[in-house]
Amino acid sequence: MKYELVIIGAGLTGIETALKAHELGLKDVLVVDYHDEFGGFSNPLFHEEGFEAEKKLVETFKELPYEKWTKATVTGLFEAFAGGNHELNIQTSSGTKDITAEKIIICSGALEKPREAHKIDGTRPAGVMTPTMAIGLMNRNLLPGKKVAVYENSKTSRAVSAILATKQGVDVVTVQADDYAVHKIHGTSRVEKVDIKNKHNDQMESLDCDSFIFSEGFIPSTFFLKGTGIELNDQHFVVTNHAGQTSVENILAFGHCTDQFEVASERIEASVKQLFQ
Repeated sequence: MKYELVIIGAGLTGIETALKAHELGLKDVLVVDYHDEFGGFSNPLFHEEGFEAEKKLVETFKELPYEKWTKATVTGLFEAFAGGNHELNIQTSSGTKDITAEKIIICSGALEKPREAHKIDGTRPAGVMTPTMAIGLMNRNLLPGKKVAVYENSKTSRAVSAILATKQGVDVVTVQADDYAVHKIHGTSRVEKVDIKNKHNDQMESLDCDSFIFSEGFIPSTFFLKGTGIELNDQHFVVTNHAGQTSVENILAFGHCTDQFEVASERIEASVKQLFQ
């Protein structure tokens, strides 16, 4: 199978890229994502207040006349040489598929960076989880805890706080990332309290809780690029220029998997247009 363009990832950045490609008249396009729903990890929140734009974006994307593969993981990328086509190995629910693409845009996103990836002092009790894990529990009608501390540093973490407090009736205390750093976690079998340090005056405070929802930073989903000619930095983010161009011709990358992180819509449109000139 051969495609004019393959977009790896159908989170919000991948969806936006696909919409721009359609506006530019591209027809032979494949979008692949390893989730079973479009929109990335925050998809379960799209029916909540404040996520109307994201919900509309996903609904518009679903109407595009493109092939869209869910539960599909790119396991290998072999870049083209001397003007040839790129090759991709994709593991799907029906087996491995080998495809070729004239152009590739990587929007594979990133995972939340959990407590274990940070040098936070203390024990390792149960009850420490990322916002995405908390969302997953609530989707299965389970609660993270009865008295929950939430480290708020994103739209997702703020939404989790609101859902727990207003819809689940959980006792929630919020920790604002702009004002506090996490210093130490206490507990044996389960979280008992969290020490936080005020960034403005260095004062320590303690929060009693049985669960702590925390993530800070991201781990890029770029494992499939290992051994390719696509340059990664020392934290494994894809190195790109201002236009999203990687170190390999005809392969762009946008979003949280890159060292540029956030990319404006206008720049995505301009870069995709330039890619096909």
